[in-house]
Amino acid sequence: MTDATDPVIRDAVAADLPAIARLMRQLEEGGAGYPASEDGVSDAQVRAFAEIGRDRRHRLLVIEDGGRVVGTTVLMIVPNLSGGGRPRAIVESVVVDADARGHGYGERLMAYCRAEAAAAGCFKLQLDSNNRRTDAHRFYERLGYSNTHHGYSLPLL
Repeated sequence: MTDATDPVIRDAVAADLPAIARLMRQLEEGGAGYPASEDGVSDAQVRAFAEIGRDRRHRLLVIEDGGRVVGTTVLMIVPNLSGGGRPRAIVESVVVDADARGHGYGERLMAYCRAEAAAAGCFKLQLDSNNRRTDAHRFYERLGYSNTHHGYSLPLL
């Protein structure tokens, strides 16, 4: 992290899409189990960005340091009938640039999501992490997350 200013966590803007697409490719190449993306920003990513922006319960976040996007995630607040009818928060596609890992960016991003979820009255904050991402599992456990569920997925592509 730079010494001059603290990193900033903010909602992504269209100009961030090339950096976010680059981060998503790192996530895919890192064995997250996602289909590989093309280089650059795809039309599908442009459409997804616009759709996320229209849904008040979804936020595409970036963490920026010194003008450079070094990480991203999607935070979703989901209405729910369990948990006393309180919403749940889901964090998806958490990725910090490979060159910027180990500097606290991921921890800051996750703390921000936790605070936003609490402010929204959520009864829990949950995430999925591919079984192969053992470094990510250690990271989440260090932050206090527990492996409480056995998840399943069905690839549709």
